[in-house]
Amino acid sequence: MKVRLAEALHQHLPAMKVHLLVVRAVKLEVLRYFQVEPPALDPERVETLIVRWRALYRPWLGEAAEAGAMESLLRCVMNQRFVAEWPLIDMARYASLLSCSPISAYALETLHDGLTLDVVPEELRVPAWLDGRGQTVSRVVGAAPHEANRLRASTNHIVFIGEQPDTSFPSPERGMRYLQATLGPLCDSLQGGLLDLAHGPREFDAI
Repeated sequence: MKVRLAEALHQHLPAMKVHLLVVRAVKLEVLRYFQVEPPALDPERVETLIVRWRALYRPWLGEAAEAGAMESLLRCVMNQRFVAEWPLIDMARYASLLSCSPISAYALETLHDGLTLDVVPEELRVPAWLDGRGQTVSRVVGAAPHEANRLRASTNHIVFIGEQPDTSFPSPERGMRYLQATLGPLCDSLQGGLLDLAHGPREFDAI
């Protein structure tokens, strides 16, 4: 499984950093008892972040669900409408809330051994995630997951991806540390990494 940042991103997101975590063979029979309560959020900070995420993603994605993914998740918590789903999905959402940064969760077996953030010409030069076959993979934070890549009750091999467009946005590092600490004792293997478009590395190979 290889995760990479394409050279073409330099024109659009030159300071992009991506935090990633590849988790294999999660013990689902233990996780079924796991429950998540969303963390307390600062309303003023949340509103500021929502405005900034809108400004970043809406010019590319318009009103598409993933354009408002982080906003949807934050507003669910602020309006006390956070509804539990599968434990692994709830963990990814909690990690996003903890760091106030979008962290997507994908079923590893659906990605065809690759995940690349690249500029997609047919999508009006939108920075998008592509799987190993070059097919678009939707961001899934707080929005309806793309059917092909969504986590299911039986999914136990997962790739978590956290994006930081530049240093003025919150880093997903805190959320990733939570996932690593929580899932580490409950899986057969766990590998984490950081990709940095400006300074490298730009590729990560999971064994």
